[in-house]
Amino acid sequence: MILLLLALNSSPVVAELTFEKHANIIRTVKKFIQLHIQKLHKGEFTVSVGRIDPRHRFNRCTVPLETKLSGNHFRGSAVTVAVRCTKPSPWLVYVPGSVSLFKSVYIARLTMSRGHRIDESDIQLMRRNITRLHYGYIDKKRYIIGKVTRRAIFANTILRTKMLGLPVSVKRGQTVILMAESNGIQVRMSGKALASGPIGHSIRVRNLSSRRIVEGTVIRPGVVKINF
Repeated sequence: MILLLLALNSSPVVAELTFEKHANIIRTVKKFIQLHIQKLHKGEFTVSVGRIDPRHRFNRCTVPLETKLSGNHFRGSAVTVAVRCTKPSPWLVYVPGSVSLFKSVYIARLTMSRGHRIDESDIQLMRRNITRLHYGYIDKKRYIIGKVTRRAIFANTILRTKMLGLPVSVKRGQTVILMAESNGIQVRMSGKALASGPIGHSIRVRNLSSRRIVEGTVIRPGVVKINF
């Protein structure tokens, strides 16, 4: 009888009834991560969960497993989930996982030289894993069209905000219209730009009548509004 009990206690059937299956823990973790990601990301994603050391055994839980994001945030694509059992014998295990988020982002269709003004024929959308794009990306065309390249950009390069700038609307040495406005009265005069600048930027301009140097904001090509 003793030998029979020992055989039963050491059998896979008894072990299965006594200990929590690792597969169940992993399945619980994967579902938790998926639900968490769905709240943050509307697009396509994949989740993978790391293995649990087979030498580790956890008493079978009689209540639903509790899950919590360790650290309450993701670190890039990596994530760690704390899994806790409260009854009958409390235990806690940390399970690693990884997440890949996919999105259509803009890339350069062809190589573009520095100072090139971008139009629709220069770019295209491509599906990329954005968890690997640590330096950013652009997914809206309006942030690209009409901008100029700050440096040469090779074909198939993922476009980023820092690569692009506003086109120059006033060039250094150009004769511009200086515009001043006060109490509803508008005055226009000629000036010479002492620096180049895009719309919205402040530059220095020499008033050709008074020879005074003033500072103004480029409001449209060839027009600078004096800053008071």
